[in-house]
Amino acid sequence: MNRGDSISALIQREQPVDGVYALTGVQKRLDKKSNPYWDLVLKDRSGSVAAKIWMTRGRLVPESLDNDIFAHVVGRVEFFNGMPQVKISGVTPLTPGEIAGMDISEFLPPSPYDGRGAYGELMSLADREFTYAPWKNLVKGFFGEEGNATLFMNASAATAMHHAGAGGLAVHTLGVFRACQAEADLYPDIDRQILLAGALFHDIGKMREMRSTAFETTYTPEGNLMGHLTLGVLMLEPYCRKAGLPDPQSLLAHFRLVTKLLRTGAAVAAYTPGMGGPAEAVMKMAFGNGFGFDFDEKVTMEDLFGYAYGSFVLELDGHEPVGKMLGTIRPDSRFVWHGESVNGVALQKAYEEKLEPVYSCNIPDAQVPVETVSFQAQTRVCPAAKTGRPKVLIPVFPGTNCEYDSAKAMMDAGAEAEIFVIRNLTAAAIAQSVEEFAGKLKKAQMVFLPGGFSGGDEPDGSAKFITAFFRNAAIKEAITALLEERDGLMLGICNGFQALIKLGLLPYGKILDTDADCPTLTYNTIGRHQSRLVRTRIASNLSPWLSGTQVGEVYTVPISHGEGRFLAEEALVKQLAARGQIATQYVDLAGNATTDVHFNPNGSIYAIEGITSPDGRILGKMGHSERKGFGLYKNVPGEFDMKLFESAVKYFK
Repeated sequence: MNRGDSISALIQREQPVDGVYALTGVQKRLDKKSNPYWDLVLKDRSGSVAAKIWMTRGRLVPESLDNDIFAHVVGRVEFFNGMPQVKISGVTPLTPGEIAGMDISEFLPPSPYDGRGAYGELMSLADREFTYAPWKNLVKGFFGEEGNATLFMNASAATAMHHAGAGGLAVHTLGVFRACQAEADLYPDIDRQILLAGALFHDIGKMREMRSTAFETTYTPEGNLMGHLTLGVLMLEPYCRKAGLPDPQSLLAHFRLVTKLLRTGAAVAAYTPGMGGPAEAVMKMAFGNGFGFDFDEKVTMEDLFGYAYGSFVLELDGHEPVGKMLGTIRPDSRFVWHGESVNGVALQKAYEEKLEPVYSCNIPDAQVPVETVSFQAQTRVCPAAKTGRPKVLIPVFPGTNCEYDSAKAMMDAGAEAEIFVIRNLTAAAIAQSVEEFAGKLKKAQMVFLPGGFSGGDEPDGSAKFITAFFRNAAIKEAITALLEERDGLMLGICNGFQALIKLGLLPYGKILDTDADCPTLTYNTIGRHQSRLVRTRIASNLSPWLSGTQVGEVYTVPISHGEGRFLAEEALVKQLAARGQIATQYVDLAGNATTDVHFNPNGSIYAIEGITSPDGRILGKMGHSERKGFGLYKNVPGEFDMKLFESAVKYFK
């Protein structure tokens, strides 16, 4: 295709015109004799020049002409009133295929971005960084495709924000790539090649999301409909398959197979390898069960430590091997490969102790004996009025995140649950929320304060807004009526427990001004957030919430908190124990209350996990008993359902 002389060269002298130019400002006009003609402007990156298409032999050719197009133009430069203009004798608009093969940068205004230079540096860096064959193949396959490299180095990263202009996408991508290189240098445990592959291709969809012409950069129809992320996936998918990266259909087939093996019991355990490859998966699976492992003689170091994304490590019980056989379980703790042996106990110790000085997992424990409390209630409170389907009100405060789980647990138990969002954007919104909530309290039988991270879950901030809301005169009056006149129930889990403590509802049974002598919940002894499964023992069946349990029963429950350490004066704790207000305690494998951080995750005094009000109607606990359901925790022994919510519903029947 003849590019032709630049506009700046054309206007220097009268000469023939024969080349490709951008056409803009196209208008159909009438001359003095009312004959039609085309008035337009030819453009390239060097400048622009006026142009005309006059009638020839009584005809105007072409009869129609679009604005903002690329076309092959034939004509001649003439001067009119001292100004150059092109008299066009022939114009042929380019096809989409011809445009796709063009270097658009030749028609764009000068850009501050050197897309060609950035692209060259990117390819050089990619060639050095990508040693994993599929990543290297993906880069070569995508950018080796005709037109992709040209389009990439000429594309804009935006229409008006960062790196808007020809070459902006390449320059932006290079900057992100360099930043990720620096990040990977700082954190060597990061999967460097995945990170850099993400950097290289993260905005690749912008090649189709936007279109830069000689006229402007705009969003394409598919860009508006799908966006560059979706477009990027669609663009890369065929190249990923050819490069040897995991194929979506293959992954789905793997998922279906693994699901079948797990459901039939053929696979008794499964693990998805991460950055450490199958070796890490086998190690952690063995640690968790106290086993060792004999690696098969055919297993190579690449098999053990290479990338295995999209795969599964399965423990099969009597089923024929699926995929590549890694080896067999040993009854002792040794790991054996090609005659070399590693002691698993020593390996686990080295694994756990690496970060022990920074994030300790083994907090020193004075091993102070803790009383394992047992309180058998002779009688329980009962409601003033019965109802077949009690209503529970679940307020949502800023930071609350367990309201849906809580509502589902209550509804599954037979209650009517209403989630009420407390609006706090304005003083008027808060006042309206107070009025509406107070009104709803009068029709409810229960209040459930769900978990979350109100106030950032900090000791000085957690539940502050919640407590301020409940201390409002109208709310306080309605809560008092619920508890003392209608014999209603309250439950607070995690953040909700914190709120009940700060309000005085626990352990005193009423909203009051608390002071330094009152119980509190503070930072976990370990000094950070804990998210795990713990064992809790029923210490008292005083509460209607625990009527479905027996004292001494042990339940496994998930916890997730940074501030769950219960503190109180020892005299008060003994008083709570004597009155049956210690509802649940953290216990070890033998069912004994303990201060050991491996079982008491926050260091609570007396291993307290939950307490009640004096009459048991109010229960607060750290463990998320609402996080239960069919199919959960299948590989963890123990009982997970305390029947809290069923017991509360039964209380009103």
